[in-house]
Amino acid sequence: MNCVTTGRLICRTILLILAITMGGTLARAQEAVTVRAWQHSDFARLVFDWPAPIGYQTSITDQVLTVQFDRAFQVDLSTVRERLGDYIAQANGPGTAGTAVNAVSFELTSPMSVTDFTNENSVVVDLRRSETAPQAQNLPAQPAQQPTADSAAQPVTQTAQVGATDLPVRIGDHPGYTRIVFDWPQSVPYSVNQNGRAVTVDFGRAATVDVAALAQTLPPGIRVASVQPSGQGTAITLAVPEGAELRHFPLDQKVVLDVLASAEARNQPAAALANDQLVSEQAPQVSQPPQEPPVQSAPTEPAPTEPAPVREPVPAPEAPQAVASEPSAAEMAAMPNAPAQQDEAATPSVEAPSGPPLFNFSFQWSGDVGAAVFRRSDNIWVIFDAATNLDLSPLRVEGAPVIERIDQLPIGGASVLRMQVSDRSVNASARREGFNWVVEFRRAPQRPLSQVPILADVTAEIGPFLTFPTDTPGRSFNVPDPDMGDVMRVATFLESGMGIDGLRQYPEFELLPTAQGVALVRLSDTVLLDRNFDGFQISAPDGLAISGVSPEAPVSTGQILSARRLFDLNGLMRGPQQDFEDLSNALFRSMAEVPDEKLDAARLNYAGFLMAHNRGFEALGVLRVVEENDPQLMKRPENLALQGASTVLVGRTEEAKTLLNDPRLDGFAEAAIWRGAALAEEGDYLAAAEAFSPGDSLLSRYPYPLKARLGLMRIDTAFANRDIQGAEAWINSLQGAREELTRGQQAALDYQRARLAVSRTEFDEGAQLFKDVMASGDRKYAYRAELALITLGQRQGFMSDAEALERMERLRYAWRGDRSELYLLKRLGELYLKQPDYFKGLGVFRTAVKYFPGDPVAEDLAGEMTDIFRKLYLDGDADSLPPLKALALYDEFKELTPSGEDGDQIIENIADRLASIDLLTEAAEKLRELLSDEDRLPPGEERVRLSNKLALILLMDGKPEEAEEAIAQGRRGLTLFELSNDLEADRDRLLARAKIQQGDYEDAIKELAGDVSVEADLLRRDLYRTTSNWQESAKVLQRLAGNPPSDPAVGVEGETARYVINWAVALYKNNDTDGLRDLIDLWAPAMANSSLAGVFDYMTNQTRAPTGGDVLATVDQLIGADRFDAFIKAYRDKLFAPPPAPTAEVTASSS
Repeated sequence: MNCVTTGRLICRTILLILAITMGGTLARAQEAVTVRAWQHSDFARLVFDWPAPIGYQTSITDQVLTVQFDRAFQVDLSTVRERLGDYIAQANGPGTAGTAVNAVSFELTSPMSVTDFTNENSVVVDLRRSETAPQAQNLPAQPAQQPTADSAAQPVTQTAQVGATDLPVRIGDHPGYTRIVFDWPQSVPYSVNQNGRAVTVDFGRAATVDVAALAQTLPPGIRVASVQPSGQGTAITLAVPEGAELRHFPLDQKVVLDVLASAEARNQPAAALANDQLVSEQAPQVSQPPQEPPVQSAPTEPAPTEPAPVREPVPAPEAPQAVASEPSAAEMAAMPNAPAQQDEAATPSVEAPSGPPLFNFSFQWSGDVGAAVFRRSDNIWVIFDAATNLDLSPLRVEGAPVIERIDQLPIGGASVLRMQVSDRSVNASARREGFNWVVEFRRAPQRPLSQVPILADVTAEIGPFLTFPTDTPGRSFNVPDPDMGDVMRVATFLESGMGIDGLRQYPEFELLPTAQGVALVRLSDTVLLDRNFDGFQISAPDGLAISGVSPEAPVSTGQILSARRLFDLNGLMRGPQQDFEDLSNALFRSMAEVPDEKLDAARLNYAGFLMAHNRGFEALGVLRVVEENDPQLMKRPENLALQGASTVLVGRTEEAKTLLNDPRLDGFAEAAIWRGAALAEEGDYLAAAEAFSPGDSLLSRYPYPLKARLGLMRIDTAFANRDIQGAEAWINSLQGAREELTRGQQAALDYQRARLAVSRTEFDEGAQLFKDVMASGDRKYAYRAELALITLGQRQGFMSDAEALERMERLRYAWRGDRSELYLLKRLGELYLKQPDYFKGLGVFRTAVKYFPGDPVAEDLAGEMTDIFRKLYLDGDADSLPPLKALALYDEFKELTPSGEDGDQIIENIADRLASIDLLTEAAEKLRELLSDEDRLPPGEERVRLSNKLALILLMDGKPEEAEEAIAQGRRGLTLFELSNDLEADRDRLLARAKIQQGDYEDAIKELAGDVSVEADLLRRDLYRTTSNWQESAKVLQRLAGNPPSDPAVGVEGETARYVINWAVALYKNNDTDGLRDLIDLWAPAMANSSLAGVFDYMTNQTRAPTGGDVLATVDQLIGADRFDAFIKAYRDKLFAPPPAPTAEVTASSS
């Protein structure tokens, strides 16, 4: 554009307009991005929602987080600072505060680490606070350097890396292996490579390792060879003993590496690594053979939909020392499995802890409290069966540095302390002094003062069970162990020093060594530890597998089973699946030509053919004919196995287990496969994994279609036990023969592939596979896939609870009748309870328990319902609900009311709540329900206390005759029983009140004889006023008023002022002018400074007596008196007050 002088102004204007217009166009061309932010319990999350996929980088430099994208954009960060104020001090948008136009920056409040991932078009950035989070440095990435040949002997150093995360490493030495745990703060990809004695763990993220500390904690046979950058991550190379084997798996956010070698090899100093043993970045990973699923593998990241227990292996205990006395049959049955060469079981001797204590903690309780104390791994647990918040500061000061950390865990009804004591030579013991518990720490083996008796009842109708008889049982609790990933069941004892000496292992559970109490780790979800009449009891629905008396003892881990086949499936099939009809017809026709004496053998052959082709119902029909013809023939092992396998195929798992657990099938790997299938079919995945494992190699050689059906069960079992490697091996095996699978099995396999992707944090791939399954047309797995997708959305924070509830309610009736429905009901109920919507949450759980009886998941839900009900109506959570809603909820789910004292307390709490909203008739009915059963509530102080409360409610309801009867019922059977003075006095006052309300004034006066309490005087005041006995009324009111304040300027208010005025009324009504003068002399100065001074003058004016109308009514109106409520209110506050909670004062001292 040419600009002449005369048109310069016009030209500039046009240029300005063009610049503005072009600038607006450029601004509109930038993409608009929305940001979401919210704060979790231990991290903060930012989500940038782009309209299309985008590349990005994150970094933290000088405590400033920068997120840089590939394109310029616009974003509103106004909500970020508001929502993430604990993490972010300042948020800077694109092009502001020195930030690039394609980036945002955030000034952090403290050192933090950052992780990130994508979900379709969204970029997710997570911040985690870390006191030791390193600051990023602008250093170039260093190539991986190979250690020299003598790297095992030289000090190891580490090259600094950008954005490296501080990585703690823990070491555990176990019989047969050394466990190395890399404690990552978030999940990371990793690989493990082995080349001779060199083992390299290659992490996908940069890490900083305290090499010196790690070298000190490793056993002599394992050494750190190098810690070097590897691409964007870090590679740690270890020298291990010659011939050592490896086992590795992720556990939550941790990575676990087990070095399997003998103790002798692990304790020999490690030799240097040769250069040809070192594994570089390019070395191939150790791969898993695709067709041989692992016989045994370790647990790892859980699948999104099906929870399962995780247990770290525990070494077997040493054989106990023999004692002179021969054990009884019950004691023999109660003993755990012992080595085969051990001829006699013996009770271990118990020695008291010796050596001086390093320090001790005293827990000074105000009442009778039971305790449990024990070590598990690096933690010492101290548990009391009463809930209170303990002051841990003196414990932390006195216990340092031996105790590295002390936490109190939030367990309902208990006070649970977890103390990290890595020095395992230090253990705790417990002793009781009155109500106080003293926990002593010393360098000595953990020993109880007395071994808890362990007895077995092997003749009970419910099956064998164990008992711990004691006169001083406490309570039992579920206590999660975050480090081990499981839940312990802990029982407390009131008597000190009662514990378990040494680890006790049983097929279905383990008893941990304890200094006090009992601690159980379930190996089966069906095992229960609870109180009974004699102490505590361990039981299971079908009895425990103790000393071989259980008909369903599982195959023991590590047993070498016979590879001899019970049936040749390839031979039985006779041809491919697509030729089934022709093959079946030919076989059926051939039986017509078989001689009668060989007919049953031909039938068995035909039944095997049908079973091999996955036709269980038809096979059982043929076998039924054989059994009717020749019952003995069906008792042969191969025919029992054929019948058991066919029964599994039709889903009759209880019948199948009975058949397959026949002792004649013990020792066969093929029988173990079908036992595992039966257990997996009913959802007992922990036992299924143990049963499947010995037969995995054989199962991998099964022909289709049975391999597909059982292989899918095997994948479910692996995922449920967090065995991701095992699940992957089976997925790859079935995927390699995908054409052999039916359409429904292909959908099932794709569903498992999606779970595998999610377990590897490949969320996009997993989500797409779930969507493919939803579109597959298979209703069952479309249902499971949508549920998994909902769970994944919530897990990543992309789906709100409200949206998840809406989608699950729509999905709820799309599939019915198997465990898929059960898992949805479980998740749906949990979400409703989170709101909290107790009606819907408990209602959904009740549906699950009703329609899935006996299922371990349903049984857990039943226990959770009971726990929630206890918290609502025993711990007081229902107090936060509107009264009528709380009462309606109780009526809807009152079948959850526990038996015993807790149940009685719940009913009393409900009665109190009813009375609080003036539903007095209903409250009285609840208390009558408790008092009606003398076996439930025998004569005693508790019965009298509840009778007094019932009488008070009836008096409040205007039913004095019924109140008098309630008092009499509470007193029955106590002619020789001495009640406390307080209870006796309460009873007499309530009875006097009942007589006053009935007009029986003389008997009321008798009931109050000798009682000089305020409550009694309140009753006398009411009685004398009603009977116009003004002389006695004046005396009572004088006592109630007491003495005037020493300083009249203070004045008199409240009840005292009203007592003084009513005293004046009584003197006036009694024409006691002298008494009035005395009252004026005594109280006039203080009453002159009262808000009721005018009323006092009105009643005490000697020159102008009160006139006109009812003086009493006038005075009552003037002073706001509510005569007949004073006594009721005082007693209501007294009788409805909750019992005082136990308290504990904590002190610590050194020896």
